[in-house]
Amino acid sequence: MDVAHQVMPSSLVPCDKKVVTKTLREFLYTKRYLIEIDDIWTISSWNSITCAFPENNLGSRILATTEAENLAKFCCVKPIDFIFVLKPLADCDSRLLLRSRMSFSEEDCLNYPNILKSILKVC
Repeated sequence: MDVAHQVMPSSLVPCDKKVVTKTLREFLYTKRYLIEIDDIWTISSWNSITCAFPENNLGSRILATTEAENLAKFCCVKPIDFIFVLKPLADCDSRLLLRSRMSFSEEDCLNYPNILKSILKVC
């Protein structure tokens, strides 16, 4: 339902899940679209989401992100589909990103090196 609210006028979004799927398919059938589905965890989730998007041969695309390699492979159904594997940031880039997001100064990094290393390891 969140996808329907993001791509259709609110007045067109019904409350029933089956009706939402049908309405969204009809709405998108004559449109070219790019939809990003972020952080999919299960095949059943992927199946329930993609059934709402019509095959209309207008060049539409769905971009899906997941941490599950088997799910990424399952999502690739056409010959033009592919998996792009992101590599982790280098340590120096991770450190810069963390500092910019958390407002760490270089002095903080020097005063709390173990805490910074622990956070960077998780990230």
